Amino acid sequence: MAHFRFCPNRAHIEIFERPDWKKYQDGNKPMKRGIELHEAYSAPYKSWDRRLLRYQLEIEAGPVFQKQLDNIVIRGVYDDLRVLRDSRTDAKLVSFVELKTTSRIMMRAEIETAIFQLQLYIWIMRDLIKPPWVLHARHYLEIIDQRTNRLIKRIVVYEDKVIEDKIRYIVRTFQGLERIESSSKPPCHFCPRPIKERCEWFKYRG
Repeated sequence: MAHFRFCPNRAHIEIFERPDWKKYQDGNKPMKRGIELHEAYSAPYKSWDRRLLRYQLEIEAGPVFQKQLDNIVIRGVYDDLRVLRDSRTDAKLVSFVELKTTSRIMMRAEIETAIFQLQLYIWIMRDLIKPPWVLHARHYLEIIDQRTNRLIKRIVVYEDKVIEDKIRYIVRTFQGLERIESSSKPPCHFCPRPIKERCEWFKYRG
């Protein structure tokens, strides 16, 4: 659903046609590298509190988390989380993290998509964070350079207070009840092959 911000048709294909990402991943070195960096980059933050909370969340509701809104069920798995202790109250503050790896400058639409994806995860996970854990106000999108393994940008992300209205709007567009506002120049070049193979917009562009 998060890719609606990048391209509504891509989001529709991912949800309803479910491309075979495993087949694509096997022959895609950048995607493999991205998966490796996700694991490697989170290693320095494997504190006891982080490991304990991840374990508790997985036992209680995981490994794939979900939340229902009306008759809509949103599922997802967050990339990572950080736990910090408030020195004044000793509360354990939880921030969710979305990791993106790239070997180029990311488009604005890609960054907005990643932010929306993280906000969806925050919405899904909010009710699962219970004392002594406290949901932090700040969460993070972290962008990593695939060539150097270095963090090149960290963006602070806040909870979206109207995200449920956005979810309802996206679903209504899929049902044909709302008009989809598409870009005059969809960023087709950046879509992976499994999407292009199914995308009518890409085919009609010629």
